[in-house]
Amino acid sequence: MQAIILLSFLPLICLYFREKNSKDTVFWLLTCIAVFISVFHAYINHHTGWDQSFSSSLWLTITSCLLIFAIVCLITDHSHRLSFLLFPYLFIIGVFAIIWTDVKYPILVINFNQTWLAIHIFVSLATYALVTLAAFAALASMLQERCIKTKKRNHLSFKLPSIASSEQLFVRLLVVSEIVLFIGLMTGISINYLSKGYLFSFEHKPVLGLAVFLTIGAVLFFHYRAGLRGKLAMKYILLVYLLLTLGYPGVKFVTDVILAT
Repeated sequence: MQAIILLSFLPLICLYFREKNSKDTVFWLLTCIAVFISVFHAYINHHTGWDQSFSSSLWLTITSCLLIFAIVCLITDHSHRLSFLLFPYLFIIGVFAIIWTDVKYPILVINFNQTWLAIHIFVSLATYALVTLAAFAALASMLQERCIKTKKRNHLSFKLPSIASSEQLFVRLLVVSEIVLFIGLMTGISINYLSKGYLFSFEHKPVLGLAVFLTIGAVLFFHYRAGLRGKLAMKYILLVYLLLTLGYPGVKFVTDVILAT
């Protein structure tokens, strides 16, 4: 099943080489196939319990990115052009997930009737996917800006969204990320209070989550007040992405791979 997911990415990566660059039937068919296979794989892995392994975390990251990307493509005009950056990245993540498949971790049995916990898990995955897409939109803007400054346009620059479209997209994604992350923080606080009796714990996940929330807020504030964009905006969005990565797959890698060996 994992190899099939990777194979489903290859036709989407190959779309880069065709002349037509639109959300046509071919694009949607290939995207829907990749989404369906990834969601089905996630269901198989987690329908009896929550697999906490590093490999499973990477596959969940891939699935959430695919779902959010498909939704964003439905409601915006130029977001599909990010596929030329996104799918090679997801393919590489999938390769790492396969490499560490044998690193197992105890299955956590979760009762999804526990509303706060279920919401917290899905919100956390959605936040990571939204910030991932925002990072790629910012990267596209920076690449386009560099092409204009050097006056050397390449094939990729014709495929990616324009600077204006990329900036509009990553700002919208960051706004949604901030809202979704706020919900995640509130559900996390609720879970802490119901299970441990206090609102906030100074562990890596809540601390990094709060840091991400404040950083996104600062990026949005300076964007609207001082016109923050381009390479500087890209640096701050990468900082947000790094903090999120440290908070979820990063910790999994340390505990399940490095410390386990």
